[in-house]
Amino acid sequence: MLFRSPAAFGPHRYRQMQEAGITVALGTDSIINLDRADRLSPFDDARLLVSRDHLTPIAALGMLTVAGARALGLPPSSVTFTPGRQVLGCVSIPTPEPGSWSSIFQTDAELELLQ
Repeated sequence: MLFRSPAAFGPHRYRQMQEAGITVALGTDSIINLDRADRLSPFDDARLLVSRDHLTPIAALGMLTVAGARALGLPPSSVTFTPGRQVLGCVSIPTPEPGSWSSIFQTDAELELLQ
């Protein structure tokens, strides 16, 4: 995990990349790269960036969703939070403040994949 390796590689320059107009997305290419089969690594990375780098929750959410769609060549409109056809899956995240979506980045609670 590059975002967890600043001591070995120096801080990741994702903010400079974004400022230069580069789309920066958080994702994983395979479950093989995860340390546990029940873990969603990109979300863990987003939580780390919010807590360590003070990345705003809305920016982290964008890196997990719309930026990922762009990186895959999909239109940003393919990302939706409205009820309807489920394409990939849903995740349940317990939060300390249920009325605040941004509190998902402030909890160490485990994610639950909903089938």
